[in-house]
Parts: sequence; C-alpha cells; structure tokens
Amino acid sequence: MSLTVFYTFGQIVFGGLWLTPLIPFELFGANFFRVNGMMYFLMLGMACSYLPAPEAGQTARWIEFASFHGAMVLVGVYTLALFIRPGRAFNGLVWAAAALGTLAMLAGGPACAFDVAPAWQRGILSLEFLTSAWVTGGALLGMMVGHWYLMKPLLPFEPLIRVSRCFAAGTVFSLVFWTASQIAIAIAMPAETAALSIAWSPRDVPDLLVLMRPLVGIIVPVGLGYMILESSRLRANMSATGLFYVVFALALAGDLVARALLISRGLVL
Repeated sequence: MSLTVFYTFGQIVFGGLWLTPLIPFELFGANFFRVNGMMYFLMLGMACSYLPAPEAGQTARWIEFASFHGAMVLVGVYTLALFIRPGRAFNGLVWAAAALGTLAMLAGGPACAFDVAPAWQRGILSLEFLTSAWVTGGALLGMMVGHWYLMKPLLPFEPLIRVSRCFAAGTVFSLVFWTASQIAIAIAMPAETAALSIAWSPRDVPDLLVLMRPLVGIIVPVGLGYMILESSRLRANMSATGLFYVVFALALAGDLVARALLISRGLVL
C-alpha cells in the first residue's frame, strides 16, 4: 500500500504547482511561496521514498522515475531560490517542475506495475491521475490561499476567486471524465471487473469502498466547489477557507481509496 502514498502525494503537489502562478507574487509575498515550496518538497520526498527503482527495459517506469525525481529537485531549487532571492517569483522553475510532474503522471498509467487490463485502461488511469491532481492540488492550494487571507485581511479577493474558479472547474471536469470513462469500462469489461457494476451490486464490505470514490471524492466536491466559488465572490473568505479544508479531506479520502483499490484489485477509479 506504500505506492498509494506515492500516487496521492505526487498528484497533490503537481496539481498545486499548476495553479501556483495564479497567485500574484507581489501581493502575497515570498513567505507564502516559501511555505508552499517547503511543504511540496517534503511531500515529494515522502512520496519518492515509496517508488521502487525501475529495471532495465521498463521504459515507462524509467520516464516516471526520472520525471518525478526531476520535479522534486526543481521544487527544492525553487524553494531555496526564494530564500536566496526573495524578490523574485521564479515562475519558470514552477512551470518546469509542473511539466515534469505532468509527464510523470502521464507515464504512471503505462508504468503501473499492477494488473490493469486491457492495456487501454492504462491510458484512462493516466488521465485519472491528472484529474485527481487538478482537484486535490487545487483544494490544497485553496486552503493555503484562504489561510493567507486570514492573516492578511486587506488582500484583494481576485486571487481567491481565481483559485476558486479553477478548482470548481476541476471538480466538474473530474465528474464528467470519471463518468464517461467508467461507462466505457463497464461496457467493455465483464461485470465482475467493472467498478460501476461492483458499486451497483456490492457482494462484501470491500465492495462498498468502491462507492467512496464517486460519492466522497468526486460528486460531493462538485457541490462544495460551487459553494466555495460563491463564498469567494461574496468575499466570505472564512467560509471559503473552511470549505476548502472540508473538500480537501474528502477529495484526499476518495483518491486514497481509488489508489488502494488500484493496487489491491486492479480497478481504475
């Protein structure tokens, strides 16, 4: 189950990196980005400790391994640079780390060492990694942004609204993609190996966990995303921040369950 941590933490960080340039450096100051950078580096360090080294001939796993570690190094350099040159945003390093992280997630489907068949499901798995990164990474960044407003209440609300809008869009996209991909899998696969069929007719307690992914990790965040966006537009930053905390916990729980079921049962969720 250690790879569950690798998949989940990596996706959170890379999703947060995608959205980091939305936050104006001159308004939030270097400390905000230092805190995020240190947190991201620690999470990547914990995640990479669970990633086994690939063997010769495993091209996809080598791409995943090299990209992930390259992204971690760039995040470390970025964080250190913010301490050395606090007046610069270093967005180039952020974009480079996010690009390598995206490559690692795209390679993650083909590189998956577990029994995922047929092979086209691995492509869906890669895209599931990306949509999960968008939601959980956006929720974590939203938490950090909202918390900064509690410390600096005079900040303009446009950055919070921008992050809330991107997060809400991510939840909707995640719902649409998950639904379409699961319908395709249900049509093509035998009932006993399709997640929708298992969720519809659970036979034991572990089967009930399949429901956690769509209900807790995908559907509920869509509603909370709308509430977060409306709270931000109404300048209710404390409400938006609290909702970001709740939705991050729910999305994280959904992702952990999905990755655990991938590892234990080969289910693409």
